[in-house]
Amino acid sequence: MALVARLARTLRFEQPEHLPLEFGSFVAASGFLSGALIAFLTTWIAKGSLESTFSKIRFILVIFGFGISTGFVRGILNPISVSSFDLYKGFLTTKEFFDLVANHLFRFYLNGMVEAVFTLFTGLLGGVIFSSGCLIIWLTLRSKTQIIRYIASFSVMLVLSMAVIIFSSTGPPELLSKLD
Repeated sequence: MALVARLARTLRFEQPEHLPLEFGSFVAASGFLSGALIAFLTTWIAKGSLESTFSKIRFILVIFGFGISTGFVRGILNPISVSSFDLYKGFLTTKEFFDLVANHLFRFYLNGMVEAVFTLFTGLLGGVIFSSGCLIIWLTLRSKTQIIRYIASFSVMLVLSMAVIIFSSTGPPELLSKLD
């Protein structure tokens, strides 16, 4: 979803296009880390609720919580990943890189809030996908068969992750730029 959010920032009169592979990898890394952190925290918080009943309110809260919090965390990590790309390409010295990272970390709340607001719609789309995956995994974890619980959880995570990665990497840029 980070790739879609970044693509959607194309200026109005420019033709949207996919990010180059190298730069896109650095942007996707910040999206992966933010999503993984929020997914870990969500799993940790919900670990004791396997026996509870389905709640529409919880489902909606997960959508909004994931959508907003991943944007916020990505806002903290994305400037660092862009600076890392600049260091990798030789546009920055090591000292300039660490100065920029310190500056980004000092302004983490502002960067996070701006990114969360600018990517709210994309984040909510990611929240719907994440929450749907959580629901499917929650239903399969209630199975009595150990192998079904293990394989289903891993399969749902893999299928949804790959679908988002493939769609955001190869989908039509005109459509992707309108998703945010």
